[in-house]
Amino acid sequence: MALVVTTLGAIPGAWAQTSSFSSLDQTVEETTQTAMRRQSGSVIGAIANHLHDIIREILRGRGSSSGSGDAPTGVVRLGETGLSAGSDGMKYSTWADLSGSYLENKQGGTNAYQGWSQTYVGGIDTTLADSWVLGLTAGYVRADFGVPSLNSGSRHDNGQVIGPYVSYIIDEHYSVDASFNYTQLQNDVFSLAAPPFIPANTRHFGSQRYTYALNGNYYRDIGPYSVVAFAGWIYSLEHQKGSADNTGANFSSANVRYGAWRVGGEFSYNYGNFEPYLPIGFEHEVTAPIDGTGRSAIVIGAGLRYRLGDAIKFGLLFSSVQDRKNLRDDTVGANFRLSF
Repeated sequence: MALVVTTLGAIPGAWAQTSSFSSLDQTVEETTQTAMRRQSGSVIGAIANHLHDIIREILRGRGSSSGSGDAPTGVVRLGETGLSAGSDGMKYSTWADLSGSYLENKQGGTNAYQGWSQTYVGGIDTTLADSWVLGLTAGYVRADFGVPSLNSGSRHDNGQVIGPYVSYIIDEHYSVDASFNYTQLQNDVFSLAAPPFIPANTRHFGSQRYTYALNGNYYRDIGPYSVVAFAGWIYSLEHQKGSADNTGANFSSANVRYGAWRVGGEFSYNYGNFEPYLPIGFEHEVTAPIDGTGRSAIVIGAGLRYRLGDAIKFGLLFSSVQDRKNLRDDTVGANFRLSF
């Protein structure tokens, strides 16, 4: 979950999203923004959650190595020695995060769609001087939507994502992190004809997506309880190339944007090797939604982490977007981390 800083000259505010194309163009742009909102959020969220986990372990490791019994974040938890960068013997980690989201636009009409977005990302990073975490992430994203306004046709995208991330620990309670990723996508749009409902129009085009993010984070341990809070900004720009469908009709290029402020955190409880946690967040979109959905949303969820020794962690997470007008967005995911 993250915050965006853009080098494209955009500043936080209520940007207008122009859309002066045909209904097919509009449908493509709407589903593009939906896929971009979910996929960018999932990738940035996976990076941010991984960094939160690593930095908590660094801070706890500092406390345990000092012999004071108290971690800078509060209290060193029983049996924890500081995973990943918290230990002199573990300066590297590799991780993976897999998630699937069910999305449904409930407004109806040309804005209606439903389907799945999938995100598969992983990364590797290193810790420097117990203060810096530097890493690289890469993965694959995909979205498949049924679109009634295309005569029950469909819209699909898939592609590869890659980019760096960095985090700096300011002191025992605060850190900042930034990330950038580039996604190369292939897109397909199918519009069906009347019976026998065969594809009447097919369109294939490429697009490039650029996503920037920045977070400020806060950490606190209170006995077996832990709190992580963040405030951030995320911004994505996807450039769709001009293309032609199978009938020879031409479609111009387009830029689709998504930017939002985000605040939130998680509350967790350590119970042996298990750590149940409850994430919660609030998002306000500053780019204009073009799919009939609202600007603001609350995100709630429930998750569980399991620690296997000092080197391995597994996790499961379910989250749901609430109070965003006309949109259902439910996500289930799993993650894994190996420190060495």
